[in-house]
Amino acid sequence: MIKKAAFCLVAIIVCIAIPGGMLLYNQHYSAITNGSVNRFDMTNTDGIDNVKSNDAAELVITKSPSMIYSYNDNNYYLVENEHSFIAIMDNEQYTEADTSVKSTGSYKLVGYLEAPSNEIKGKLKDYFAINSDEYDATYGKYMLHVQNDYNGSGFPIEKIETTAIFFGIIALFLLYFGIDYIVKSGLMLKKLSYLSDASYAQMEKELEAPGVRKYPQNLYLTENYIVLLHSFSAYKDNSKKENDSLFINYHDVTWMYPSNMTQYGKTVNSGITVYNKTFGAVSILSLPTNDFNQNMINEVYNIISQKNPNILLGYNDENQKRIGA
Repeated sequence: MIKKAAFCLVAIIVCIAIPGGMLLYNQHYSAITNGSVNRFDMTNTDGIDNVKSNDAAELVITKSPSMIYSYNDNNYYLVENEHSFIAIMDNEQYTEADTSVKSTGSYKLVGYLEAPSNEIKGKLKDYFAINSDEYDATYGKYMLHVQNDYNGSGFPIEKIETTAIFFGIIALFLLYFGIDYIVKSGLMLKKLSYLSDASYAQMEKELEAPGVRKYPQNLYLTENYIVLLHSFSAYKDNSKKENDSLFINYHDVTWMYPSNMTQYGKTVNSGITVYNKTFGAVSILSLPTNDFNQNMINEVYNIISQKNPNILLGYNDENQKRIGA
């Protein structure tokens, strides 16, 4: 469990480091170039074979952009001067370009080159009713993904944001499970601390013995101990202390009783709760009610009661008074 917590911590650091490293790389590149960006002119058709995706590019348009397709929060526009191209813009970028073209007759779009995916290219071909060769000849090999602050290398800010969101969600899940593992590890170590070194060694030996009985939800019955390794069930008795693990000698259990859950007057979940003054009431088994599970629960109940003849059995007023509950 501690190893799992450590793994979660390392994974969280990696999730933060990946988008952070992308940002640092961009800032480093911007610093060494002093903000100077060499952008490819998309009207330079002769140089198209010398560029690649993510290269900085620019395009002066003389007509207002016309939206042709929207997909995954990306708006695809037809932009034109003496040639036609596809540009990816958000609403704010479109408004700025449209306003400038209408007032001054032109506008310079800047950003980076992006090759359309097969899915996007298929959508655009369907829109224009043309084939692949006609598309490439008319609209070019690349689209222009508009981003005014793209520094010409590294990673587009949109991709960094997408990466950060993706790994951020993963990091939140890992943080939740990591904290859960740490809390459970702390509870487990605290409960193990109640055992003497000799008792712990004996319990560990019995767990490896061929006669140990293993049940669902990580419940083990050894020759002398009840061992519950961690929390197991959504069915919790909220009126009792919640426990995630238990290591106890049968003779240290003072009270045991069935713990059932009912809905609309019908028992839907059956279980066993044991009580000890140090640990309180602990549900050691909790299973959906059926004949197979009930037989298993009866078996566990009988084994524990036989191991400790002095244990109080059953949930009733008399037993509650005797243990002071």
